[in-house]
Amino acid sequence: MILRCMMVNARTVVARRDGLAAAEFALMLPMLLIMIFGTMQMSLMMYSYNTMVSVARDTARSMAVCTVTDSTTAYQNAQQSRPPWLTENDWHVTPTIPIGQGDVSMTITVDAAKAGVLNYLPIHFGDLTTTVVMRKEPLAFGAGSC
Repeated sequence: MILRCMMVNARTVVARRDGLAAAEFALMLPMLLIMIFGTMQMSLMMYSYNTMVSVARDTARSMAVCTVTDSTTAYQNAQQSRPPWLTENDWHVTPTIPIGQGDVSMTITVDAAKAGVLNYLPIHFGDLTTTVVMRKEPLAFGAGSC
């Protein structure tokens, strides 16, 4: 009789797996969400950095070939090309145009936490900074300087 009760209890314990999948899912869900949102955050930060590099390169090139001749216009051109989730205060632009010949430079800096849309962690990741320096191209012979 005792042996029979023990076998019945063993069968019911082995057969009862009703909530096992739900329990495993509940344990794994937080890690899955962290991985998904972390990947999205890093992807948006990479997109912001690539945009920064592209804008800095294009603006420095336009300053080097004298299409843009003053810092205000270079600043406005760079501000118009920023990602939509960054405000003007988040996107720090520093153009440098020398008088006469020399190197033009364009520096753009963004807080890395603001570079991604998902700011769910109150952690400062540092800054994303890019600087592009180009030699100012001379104008045609006898044309002077820009």
